Amino acid sequence: MMAKNIEITLIAAHDIKNGDVENIRASAAAWITNDPSNNNSKQRTPVDPTNGGNPIWNHVMTFTLDKAALKQEGLLILEIAIYTETTSGEEEIGRI
Repeated sequence: MMAKNIEITLIAAHDIKNGDVENIRASAAAWITNDPSNNNSKQRTPVDPTNGGNPIWNHVMTFTLDKAALKQEGLLILEIAIYTETTSGEEEIGRI
């Protein structure tokens, strides 16, 4: 069995609430957990500087799953975290 690519597109988020909604500059990160090869590092969207609590990314990400990941028993889980830029760096404001 060969490695397989999984392509996802993070399109947008809606109604993000985090204090000052007007100033949210949101980005997202996605990764696959329970991958025994651990070759699916976090991938990031660019920051949406203009849409506040309703960011639009329309960003394509490709994850490669090798034989070990495809043969394992159990689940591979796609995790997505939402971040906002702050004056002191970056803060995670949600995760699915």
